[in-house]
Amino acid sequence: MGGQCRRPAERVLPRHGEARGPRDARWGERPLACVVVRAGATLGLAAVRDHLLASGFASWQLPDRIELIEAVPKTSVGKFDKKVLRARYAR
Repeated sequence: MGGQCRRPAERVLPRHGEARGPRDARWGERPLACVVVRAGATLGLAAVRDHLLASGFASWQLPDRIELIEAVPKTSVGKFDKKVLRARYAR
């Protein structure tokens, strides 16, 4: 059940990238929020977690960390390239 909170987070953070994360011994993986921040804006883990809580997420579904990225990597057909993000941030 640990890795199944990805889809709801992707709906709540649709413009911000991937909500999937590093491997975890207990859950298989933990959520990681990869977020593209608008120019001049700042964002931290607490703000992302607060937004998700306000959107109805349970505390166990919240990301353990956030990575600020310049752009969401895309495949040749324009979809999010989740493999690139997984490779970049899996630890």
